[in-house]
Amino acid sequence: MQEKDLISTKILRYPSESKLQMYRTLSYSGAGISLILIALLAQIWKPSKALNLTLYCSAIALPFWILLGTIYEYYILLGKQSYSHYRSTSAQIFIFLGYLGGGIPLIVALGSLLYFINSRSLTFFALALVATLTIAFAFTSSLTNFLKKNESNGS
Repeated sequence: MQEKDLISTKILRYPSESKLQMYRTLSYSGAGISLILIALLAQIWKPSKALNLTLYCSAIALPFWILLGTIYEYYILLGKQSYSHYRSTSAQIFIFLGYLGGGIPLIVALGSLLYFINSRSLTFFALALVATLTIAFAFTSSLTNFLKKNESNGS
């Protein structure tokens, strides 16, 4: 098994209703944040490129998050008989595209709103985002090494 696939394979091997409910909640939370940003912009609107970008990106992200919530809702309602489909490559591609379509525009929307409020806050947001991604990759590497060590000890 390739190193990059080890964690994904273990996570996808045994989906559970509670895991799917957590993913559904995360998805609807992304939709909620997008909707809150749109409502906020309706209250504070001033002609600005930064606010336009926030609005456009929030409008793009919102349906993708709803799509993801709906996908997870189907798996929850259909139960264990649908888990083999959830593990399929096609399902994971749809889910990945949903996170891509919802996540990137939402990050851009937040960044542009921060820029509108105070341009330095965008710098801090970007630095925190880079730090978070660095920590996430380090954690994933650490977890992968741990799993590989346990598999070799168990064999």
